[in-house]
Amino acid sequence: MCQRRLKTPEARARGFGSTCWPRRVAYLKSLDPKDPRALQIGITTPLFPEELE
Repeated sequence: MCQRRLKTPEARARGFGSTCWPRRVAYLKSLDPKDPRALQIGITTPLFPEELE
């Protein structure tokens, strides 16, 4: 998102670094389930579903 280098294998796998990832999760959780952008949560986070609970 911010064009910084992703340093850890975990960050590379999800495409977000440790600073942006919590912000992204909070944003996606705040969306109405009927909002089409909410579909991104399934596309963006398949490797780390436990972080969305």
